[in-house]
Amino acid sequence: MTSFTTARLCCFVSRFFAKPTLAMLTAVTLYLPASSQAFKMGIHDDITRTELTALNFDEDSADEVADSNYWTDLFEATSDAAHADNNQLGAASRRMTLKMETIGTSLVACKRRKALDTLGEALHTAQDIFAHSNSVDNGFPIADLLGLSDGTAACDPARNFAPGGLVTGYFSLGNFFTGNQCRGMQVGMCCHRDLNKDNASQPNGARHPAAVAAARAATQAYFGLVENEIRTKYPTQAAQLIKMLKRKQRTHYFVIDDTGSMGGDIDGVKAAVNAYLDSLVAGDEAPTLGLVSFKDAPVLYGDFCDITAFRTAVNSLSASGGGDCPEASNAGLLTALYQFPTSDTDIRLKSGRVLLATDASAGDASLGPVVASEAIARGVSIDAILTGDCVAETAAVSTLSVASSTTMPVSYNDPVAAARAAALPSATVAAPMAISDPLTSPSARTQLRALTAQTGGVLFQVTRAEVAQVVPALIEMGDPQSATLAARRLSLTAGTPVTIDIPVDETVTKTVTFMVALTRAGVLPTVNIIRPDGRIVALTDADVKRLLLSSVDNYSISAPATGVWRVQLAGNASVVARAYGASALDINALRFVDLNPRDVRPEVEFVPLEGLPIVGTNITADLRLTLRPTVDSIRLIRDDGTVLQTLVPQSADKRYFRVNFTVPSEVFAFEVVGHTIAGNAFIRQIALPVLPQTIALSVSPRTAEALVGSSATFKVTVRNSSTTAATYKLTALSDLGWLTSVPAPFNVPNGGSVTVDVAVQVPAGASDGAQSSISIVVEDVAQPTSRNGTKVSVTALTNRSPVCSTATAQPAALWPPNHKMANIAIGGVTDPDNNLLAITVTGITQDEPVNGEDDGHTAPDGSGVGTAAPAVRAERSEEGNGRVYAISFKADDGRGGSCQGIVNVGVPKKRNGSAVDSGQRYDATVVPPGFKSDDDDDNDIDEKEDRKPGR
Repeated sequence: MTSFTTARLCCFVSRFFAKPTLAMLTAVTLYLPASSQAFKMGIHDDITRTELTALNFDEDSADEVADSNYWTDLFEATSDAAHADNNQLGAASRRMTLKMETIGTSLVACKRRKALDTLGEALHTAQDIFAHSNSVDNGFPIADLLGLSDGTAACDPARNFAPGGLVTGYFSLGNFFTGNQCRGMQVGMCCHRDLNKDNASQPNGARHPAAVAAARAATQAYFGLVENEIRTKYPTQAAQLIKMLKRKQRTHYFVIDDTGSMGGDIDGVKAAVNAYLDSLVAGDEAPTLGLVSFKDAPVLYGDFCDITAFRTAVNSLSASGGGDCPEASNAGLLTALYQFPTSDTDIRLKSGRVLLATDASAGDASLGPVVASEAIARGVSIDAILTGDCVAETAAVSTLSVASSTTMPVSYNDPVAAARAAALPSATVAAPMAISDPLTSPSARTQLRALTAQTGGVLFQVTRAEVAQVVPALIEMGDPQSATLAARRLSLTAGTPVTIDIPVDETVTKTVTFMVALTRAGVLPTVNIIRPDGRIVALTDADVKRLLLSSVDNYSISAPATGVWRVQLAGNASVVARAYGASALDINALRFVDLNPRDVRPEVEFVPLEGLPIVGTNITADLRLTLRPTVDSIRLIRDDGTVLQTLVPQSADKRYFRVNFTVPSEVFAFEVVGHTIAGNAFIRQIALPVLPQTIALSVSPRTAEALVGSSATFKVTVRNSSTTAATYKLTALSDLGWLTSVPAPFNVPNGGSVTVDVAVQVPAGASDGAQSSISIVVEDVAQPTSRNGTKVSVTALTNRSPVCSTATAQPAALWPPNHKMANIAIGGVTDPDNNLLAITVTGITQDEPVNGEDDGHTAPDGSGVGTAAPAVRAERSEEGNGRVYAISFKADDGRGGSCQGIVNVGVPKKRNGSAVDSGQRYDATVVPPGFKSDDDDDNDIDEKEDRKPGR
């Protein structure tokens, strides 16, 4: 591909940005993977990661922004503003301005993920401006990304990219799939196909490298605007906010039972949290912390970036009330989970952790599956400190929820949280049924063991006196750089010891932790840890710290030696054995993808699979590492470490690895095996397991908009891939508490599918742009452990009407008066919400008779009423002062908003003259009574006269 010298690149960038900084010029590079030269999703990803890394973003933060940029093509496929299509340069600038403001407000509100995702969405627009406009074609400078206006220049027949000014091309997504992306384009507009520089093979592909270089510079320039915005608006917080944006930080929510029965525990919980906070202060971190307390209903205290303020909130808790033993722990967990953003693309988000501290079972046990689904969708691991239970585990049986007219009592601190609680299904349950679904068990031990296992967390079953001692493990697990080396669930048998080999590579420099935790009541096994040099770890060793609780045996070893460590376990117990430590090498993305996308933008190369994978299907998975090691294999393993499949990965670049495999019929996890740059063996595991299903889901659309007070409807197709027919139950929950309507339980034959509707009502009081994530879960009524789920979103709109007062006719004057019909385009109509407008002509009048003296004896003089394509006749009376047509029209935004307007078209008496409106008295579309066309020579004579000089 063509490359730029440094001197040429600097000159090129300076043309597009009035005052490029030295950092911008030195950091902008022109690297593209050899496999592609397109502005496809991967190129957006590469531009974003490369430029943000040059601006001192760490790998994880740059990856999160790049991921958001990457998926904009899919999730905002029809947004002209997002892609600067259809001359919507003004809308693109307004979008980037709004996104810049949202980044700042999100950081102040401690919503780091939202800030990163918003930055990615904005950068997609900044980059697309150069791929979709004639900026690099004609050398039009863009000195102000936020001050662009809609393009008005017209493309000429030579297709030399509208030399009269900056424009972007017309593009219709619907027509793209029928073979002509520019069908229906207005006269004078440019076609996206001709301007597009997304791909070197496009008609304009020769300018693709120049567009990439400009997009790289625009990426750095836009972030410079973001930084300046933060420093200007939030001067006292700016340093912390920018650090929060650029450097990965921990996000930790605490869900604390503060009922009266916790009187003996609450002080220990508060002491544990305070010790945790002390460690954050010492580490100079900028974390996001959150707090929920609960009795029979949760109370949301919100997000905290200020550690001191969070400490005050925690210390204000006191144990009181509560009444019965079961408490609203699942509602509390959902309240916390709803503070984390969702993603439909990645099951390994590693967004943060939620810690539940309780001494009771869940009174709302039926919500257990929803909690698990929400945690997985949001990339959140759930840990639990449990000091009691309401039900003996051996006597517990699962229950199914039954709809009730009552809801859980609400005592929230804010109305949004109150709405969420009101929308949750009732905690009322039917009589006990012998159905083995641990997530709905009335036993806290059973339910939390399943919940922590399915979300990659740890259950600490401890005594009241041990609560405060859990802190060291929480600190290490919550470290934003914590990487799981190995996680095993083992059933140990007396007399049969088990040895786990765990390679520790040079990137694990701080500590390595080996944790063994009981999953069922019993006695902890004997633990021996053997160093790479063969020495057994002794408690007297200076580098060893041991935490021994009634159900946890935890060893932390500082500055561990590189090599294979061995953990030997002996006893009779069910345990989780886990090794982890802070490392720059980790798996920070896992997504299942469909490599054959349909009905999406042309830039989209693949789409994420919906829900969990289906047993027996062949699928593709992409994994991304934070460093660039050598990967020997990617293994699918059981929870005890047994290898199910060994896969040889393909590598798109040195951080992305793709594997194809057949989905097993049992739970599995991913484990990556390889060697670091230094040649040392490493293993990294995703602690979050994958639960294959026989229920497949497909939802259309994935995103929807609805006016406040109205509803959005989603088509949910449920396919039964099991060997028997089944009855399925569907639930849908909004994270903002918006009402949902779901079908009654329905039957699906084996191998068949059924499509049902889910409606989401946008409340009348919803603010413009409010977006709710809707969790849709389908489960087998007879076997509730068979379930799958997916996400959709609804955005509330307060519609504004389009503006017709700025409308213009193109052309506005006709010459020569040759009595022929001329097509007129109505332009200049705008919509403040950037809706696609439908223009309909409602009437055409003129100020001269349709068949008057010396006008050519033709009729009618106007056509196109009821369409978007008016036409008027190029004629006027030789005895008058020129003819003026008035074309009346209506513009409709399709959302209840409309406006009416009039544009004028003149036919002057003389060349270069002006037509004078003498009053619109005649309907141009009506043939006068008795009119009969003839073939006399008047028309020819008039045309000859009209062509004389000065006419």
